Amino acid sequence: MNNDSNAENILKSEFSLDDVQSLSNAYGLTLGRNRRPQHVTTSQHFTGSTPDIRGLTLDNLRTTSSIQSDTLISKLREENELLKKEASIKEAKLQSNIRSIRTFWSPELKKERNSRKEHESRSKRLEGELRDMQGTIPENMLQRENVVLRRAVQDLEARVQTQRETLEAREISLRRALQLAAAHEQNLSGKGIQSEETYRALLSIKDDKITALEKCVRDLEENLRAYERQFGTSTGSLLRSRRGLHDAEGDQMLCAQNNYLKTKADGLKCELSIKDAEISNLKTRLEATQRSDHETRSHLEAVRESLHAKSNRCAQLQADNDRLRSRQSEITYSSPQRTAERPLSHELEVKEHQIKLLKSRYENLEFQLADKDRRLLELEEKINHANGISSRDEKSSAEAKISIMALEDALSDKDEAMKRERSRYQEEIKEERNRRIELQSQLENPEENEREKMEMRLEIQKLQAQCQMGQQALQDQDQRAAKAEALHARLKGQMEDILKDFDHAKNAYTVLQQKFNQLRRSREKDEKILMSAKRETATHCLNELEIRAELLEIKGKKAEAKQVREKRAQLQAQYKL
Repeated sequence: MNNDSNAENILKSEFSLDDVQSLSNAYGLTLGRNRRPQHVTTSQHFTGSTPDIRGLTLDNLRTTSSIQSDTLISKLREENELLKKEASIKEAKLQSNIRSIRTFWSPELKKERNSRKEHESRSKRLEGELRDMQGTIPENMLQRENVVLRRAVQDLEARVQTQRETLEAREISLRRALQLAAAHEQNLSGKGIQSEETYRALLSIKDDKITALEKCVRDLEENLRAYERQFGTSTGSLLRSRRGLHDAEGDQMLCAQNNYLKTKADGLKCELSIKDAEISNLKTRLEATQRSDHETRSHLEAVRESLHAKSNRCAQLQADNDRLRSRQSEITYSSPQRTAERPLSHELEVKEHQIKLLKSRYENLEFQLADKDRRLLELEEKINHANGISSRDEKSSAEAKISIMALEDALSDKDEAMKRERSRYQEEIKEERNRRIELQSQLENPEENEREKMEMRLEIQKLQAQCQMGQQALQDQDQRAAKAEALHARLKGQMEDILKDFDHAKNAYTVLQQKFNQLRRSREKDEKILMSAKRETATHCLNELEIRAELLEIKGKKAEAKQVREKRAQLQAQYKL
């Protein structure tokens, strides 16, 4: 029943119904036929592990093999359906996890696809070989075929188990890598970006520790093999003599301890290989995330530079646009259209009226100046008259002089103000005349005016289009910057996941080191026990050889006694007793 259960587990995990039928056809088994028990002795094959083939005929062998295969297939069909459902659920979960990181795992997915294709081609080739060899297998070799079939099923079971383990490890590593990437990005945002040299140094330290542990495990295995060889070659006879003298419990204990140590060493090897694979996977993840982070940073810098350049360009275009608008407003104010002859003539009339007003003010100022001159002459006459009449009064003369000086200062200030006003009015008159001449020239050349207006309009339209393009480019750059920030956040999460996974690996490494130390201590204890057992067996054998030599000397067989004593001396020299 154990063999049947193993075969069921193998076939339900690997083969479908068509595969089982092809294997049964290849090995001459019967599927779906009417099963008729031949003898009562066939029931014994279901209770025991292996049937007694010597008491069966060729027909009995065929019937037993067909019954076993049919019962296996009937059980495996139900379990195959259940496993198909479980596989579909697992595939859906895996696809949901793989879709999110398909771009990140594309090389490994290709490798996995290639391995699946190779496996399918290999299985097809094996099926073809089995079909070719089906005609050459004789009918009296059913037992050998059954053994070969069981071995093939065991190999397939081992392959399926390894594939399952690799898939589970890959799924776990994917999740851990994503978690570590996220953790690393959060750590970078909170504490700053650590240098790549520190990560490489940490990874190199971990690699050195792992290689040291592997070397230590290999040394222990070599020592164990050397002890086994030494103990098996040199003390074979001693062990045979020891079996009769010592009880069987010590042997069973040593064998159990040896097997336990071997299983522990194998388990440590498997754990070391798994951790090594995880660390290499983490290295690749870390390098990929670092490259992607560097690329995103360079892209963000380029985007920022382009945004800065675009903003400068937009500011320049805006300034040009404002300048052109001011120029257009000046042109529209100074040069009206050809149809606006009436406003131009009205403006000319206004300017002429202003010129007339300025002329009238100029005449008024000249009249005031003449009046001031006249009054000055009158004052001078009064002063002269006062000097001639009141030369006796010094006080009045001093007052008159002060008043005269004040009047002279006032007159000089007035003269300067009049000169300034006169120059200003003359400049205004010149400007108005020049403006009038320009307006007349514009009225005489309306085509040139229109051409300048059209050029200004075209230039304004071009500047407006450039402004719109700059605004569109700024919007595109904003969108790109948002995408880059989202990508940076995602990479940040991936890096945090990678760091978390690295911490998990570190903790697992410490646990593994502790287990290794425990195993080394237990190994040292076992070695001490083995050495003590070897010494006890050697002393016992030496005593037995001494007794045998004495008995041979008593019997008179001195030559044989001498040979026994030589063997005893060699054994004593070998074990240094």
